[in-house]
Amino acid sequence: MNNYIVRVCSIYGTQRAVVSVPGTPVTMTAAKNCLLIAYHSAPPRNGDQCINVRQFRFQGMSMDSKDISCALGPESTMSWLGFSDKGTPAILDSLGMLYMYPLATNTWIPFCDTSKHMKSPGDKFFVTTVFETYQAVGGIKCKGCAYPGLIPKPTLCELPLEPAFAEPSTEKSQWK
Repeated sequence: MNNYIVRVCSIYGTQRAVVSVPGTPVTMTAAKNCLLIAYHSAPPRNGDQCINVRQFRFQGMSMDSKDISCALGPESTMSWLGFSDKGTPAILDSLGMLYMYPLATNTWIPFCDTSKHMKSPGDKFFVTTVFETYQAVGGIKCKGCAYPGLIPKPTLCELPLEPAFAEPSTEKSQWK
């Protein structure tokens, strides 16, 4: 990536497009005909990251792009960017909150607080996939670090996708 230019190639190595982003790229991910590129939209302010996501959709020889403001918690960083099994963009911040961006709503929605499923504050959840079809997040629980080790072999587990209601333990919230 030179001068914020990204060359998009097919799985066969054929160049499909050359796109640019308005800031320093942070990470990118792709699924089917959609590419997400996260980039710095401004310098950090008071410890808050200013990251936007540009979404590119490729249809034959044409391309559409859309800027999506990123929903990161205060003083958090982006830990993971990806898609659900249905193609919905998703972000995990360093505080453990998983946000999803359903295209029909045009907003980031907090769907799972992975930190509530950890035993100690230093533990993290390394996301591998988001299962929108049966409401779960797949990944690896990491003790005292952000990334899984190789030995012993990591074990995959699933956490339920639970929107952040004000009173999750009450019967009223469970019915919602």
